[in-house]
Amino acid sequence: MPRKTLANTALSDFRDGRDSNQLCEFPLAILADTAPANLKTIEFEDEIDDWSTGKRLKRKVSITGSDRFGLPTAKDEDVLLALIQITKLSNDFTNPEVKFTKRQILDLLGWSSTGWGYQRVEESLHRWKGVSIHYFNAWRDNTNKTWRNSVALGVIEYTEIEKYSMDRRSGTVRANTTSCIIWNRKLFESLDSGYVKKLDFAVYRSLKRPAAKRAYRFLDKRFFHSPTWEFDLKTFACEKLGLSRSYDTGQLKERLKPALDELHDIGFIEPVKFRKQRPKHWTIAVSKKEHATEAAKESNETCTLVQELLAREIGEATARKLAKDFPEDLIREKIAFFDQLVAKNDKRISKNPPGWLITAIKRDFKSTKGDKKKLARAVRAKTPVVLQAPIDPPSQEDAELLMSLSDLSPEEVAELASRALASATRLQRDTYERLTQNGSQLLVEFRQQLLLSHLRSTRSRVA
Repeated sequence: MPRKTLANTALSDFRDGRDSNQLCEFPLAILADTAPANLKTIEFEDEIDDWSTGKRLKRKVSITGSDRFGLPTAKDEDVLLALIQITKLSNDFTNPEVKFTKRQILDLLGWSSTGWGYQRVEESLHRWKGVSIHYFNAWRDNTNKTWRNSVALGVIEYTEIEKYSMDRRSGTVRANTTSCIIWNRKLFESLDSGYVKKLDFAVYRSLKRPAAKRAYRFLDKRFFHSPTWEFDLKTFACEKLGLSRSYDTGQLKERLKPALDELHDIGFIEPVKFRKQRPKHWTIAVSKKEHATEAAKESNETCTLVQELLAREIGEATARKLAKDFPEDLIREKIAFFDQLVAKNDKRISKNPPGWLITAIKRDFKSTKGDKKKLARAVRAKTPVVLQAPIDPPSQEDAELLMSLSDLSPEEVAELASRALASATRLQRDTYERLTQNGSQLLVEFRQQLLLSHLRSTRSRVA
């Protein structure tokens, strides 16, 4: 299939969109259509478990607008997302310089091509040029899978905006030139590195409320890892969607309801559940809606399978071809086998792990006999297998090491686990991070394997 371009794509029906994993984690704009005159900076923050240190990591994002154009608003976020689609269609994130027309932005967003629409896009381009964003422990460097301590950047490095004139008789707008932007270098590096996800842009365009659009983008990113999530209510509403922190629990529920109802009405999520954990502390549980038709289920399973292969650093084109050419059960079995070898730091995969997995699928490499039942259970469950139990029963040496671990205090075990992670391979750390983000029950088993590997290595050095 030929690659889509701006010239041959019906933008008003465009669906196969992309979103930045970096830009959908926190809001970058206020929810209102206009910012208060005295408001120059907005901030959002949360806390996550940092697997590399074993400590809680506090993340914060500060967005500051220029004096002339101010802070971005919900419509400016629409324009920013449209620019990402145009970049994908124009050059597939290979060139930070992108040429387009304002009419293409309007068509993508479903806005009317009137003088207001053209003026609003121009205003948005100027506003994004003047915005600076400061990330504190919140900028994800996709090239080496680490959080940057402090990063400050803009969004657009340069913009040149087309001229237009209004035909008073017909009421139509005539553009005389094309527009151009050059993305900020660091932001574009994030897009170019593949830190993007698929986004059904037709669904995004159909949503009416800004809060619904934000929830759709944020949850769509999280559903990649798990179909069910439970968030602190205030964190979800205020730090992820941008509702006011001055609202009490009742007000937050009231203002969330219309946005989340939109997502339920389009079949994206199940009805949400609010749970009271303790006085003044509520959580919100959100689950992805299961589609009824077999065709939709099959498509979703294929997509999940591709995502599992992508998570193991196999290229997108190869992952899709493998998912198309080989049975799902076979691929899931090899993924489980592969992750077991990762946990044991097996020499068979040390040189080229993705290449090994590709070959294992194509040549149907077999796992050991004692593990087939566990693999079969995972395959039947169609779960995103990251790691199964150890392939073989523990050796006498491992049994002795496990006994020594039972004599340690929880603090000592935590310290040992931190050292084990520090000495682990990048592939092991990536797998550990994926398990932690998924909330997988297999995390304990994986951590045990890392501890055993670390203890064996330490013992051999001492000997």
